[in-house]
Amino acid sequence: MKKISLITATLGRKAELVYLLESLLIQTSQDFELVIVDQNPPGFLDETLSAYTSKLDIAHIRSERGLSKARNVGLAQATGDLVAFPDDDCFYEPELLAKCLQIFEENPEIAGLTGVVRDPEQVLSLGWREKEAGLVNKHNVCRRSNSNIIFCTRKAALAINGFDEKMGVGAQTRWGAAEDNDFVLRLVERSYPVLYDPSLIIDHPCIPTIPGKFSPAKGFAYGRGYQHFLLKHRYDLGYNLFTALRTIAGSVRALLSGDFSAGLLLQICFLFGRIQELGLAFGESCQHPKNVS
Repeated sequence: MKKISLITATLGRKAELVYLLESLLIQTSQDFELVIVDQNPPGFLDETLSAYTSKLDIAHIRSERGLSKARNVGLAQATGDLVAFPDDDCFYEPELLAKCLQIFEENPEIAGLTGVVRDPEQVLSLGWREKEAGLVNKHNVCRRSNSNIIFCTRKAALAINGFDEKMGVGAQTRWGAAEDNDFVLRLVERSYPVLYDPSLIIDHPCIPTIPGKFSPAKGFAYGRGYQHFLLKHRYDLGYNLFTALRTIAGSVRALLSGDFSAGLLLQICFLFGRIQELGLAFGESCQHPKNVS
């Protein structure tokens, strides 16, 4: 039986981390280790984790801030055959890890596995358009990958050098998102097959759309990160326009229906972040024509 290393970067959360830990206690498969990559001040998590160290196989390590950096630090310490990257506010249904192991056993040719993300209201925030299982490719990767529901072989993750530390929340750049899409697409580009299975579901709150949690700066950073991802992987003009028009259409529908929620504001900031990144990337290419991002 394969062993899974769950790599969780955490910053500023205790109650949410307990939520994840409690869900791991009730897994029907206990063939896993939990690598907690702590970006908090020393001692912040000691009391929280002390209640679980005798119940779960936990490795508690430290990292500088930056989500992708922390995940890579955890990846270097992982010992499992498979790795996954749950956020510190996820919840795993009891059968999730057993189901993941079963899918890998039934599909020995795959190196990666993705699924669906669901918020506490049982609304799918990833995968609602994708009803059928199938392989991930360049044109469906953004609909079929989210860091919370990525499982892959440790060998493949190491082969692509983990996550791009210039991307993601906390990166010391302007690109605050899409590191997960980039990770999965680099697996695919290196000929590591990744299977999407919508029966694999993880619960995770959609924080940016929760009233009081929305930040325009985050919306802009997410948009810049996504556009950087498109430029990095040389998506054509048609795909760029299609994804932009889809965001615009969703925003218009929300406005016409009188929906002025945080989700609408996120979409608008996301779109303007994309436009901003295009302008910045164009300016940089003019200054440094031989520099490829």
